[in-house]
Amino acid sequence: AGTGTGGESSESSESSSSSLDANNHNHKELSHNDLFQAPKMMHSDHLIDKFHSTFTKMKMEMETETPRERRWMFMKTLWTLSKPTYIPAGIYQLVTVLVQALSPIIVQRLLRLFEENPNL
Repeated sequence: AGTGTGGESSESSESSSSSLDANNHNHKELSHNDLFQAPKMMHSDHLIDKFHSTFTKMKMEMETETPRERRWMFMKTLWTLSKPTYIPAGIYQLVTVLVQALSPIIVQRLLRLFEENPNL
């Protein structure tokens, strides 16, 4: 009885490992065509040039340059570059959160309205 159990477990482990191999064989690896193509304005070489030109412009506008002002120039430059993306994304996120938060409240109100007025 002891050998029968051992034989069955080795057979089941062999069949499960072969099914795992078959499952892994069916999965394909990602190719370059599967990746998201970033727009030209998001390519690093374009962003680096834009950052340097914006930073240099801000630097020329400042009369003095203390370490604190340099840090704020850096942060202001980053904000200037990211503002066109972050502002619309923030608005869309706000709308999404409002819809998610208000949906259960609206459904609850509708259900109460239907309970109070069954003839609707």
